[in-house]
Amino acid sequence: TPPAPAAGGGDIEAQITGVGDEIRSLKEKLKGEGLSGKKINDHDEIKTLVAQLTELKAQGGAGGAAPAKATLPTPPAPAAGGGDIEAQITGVGDEIRSLKEKLKG
Repeated sequence: TPPAPAAGGGDIEAQITGVGDEIRSLKEKLKGEGLSGKKINDHDEIKTLVAQLTELKAQGGAGGAAPAKATLPTPPAPAAGGGDIEAQITGVGDEIRSLKEKLKG
């Protein structure tokens, strides 16, 4: 688990990256255990990490970290639809993993 968020925007960006990496590695581990798709996304640890990631992203945006927002390639989504944001994060994560697999092979 990453340390408590600091006031500096760079620290929050590093924490966002760290939590994202944790989510990806946990998802790979769960896939290896035979879970897939929705079961992985409904896993308690994944939900906790996604909530933490969302909170960090909100802090990064509120702290004036405009460069961090500019580098995110995800399309803007309404703040009210929490499930939509999670689906987008999952989709982008899956896309990244897929590209990494292609580059490895």
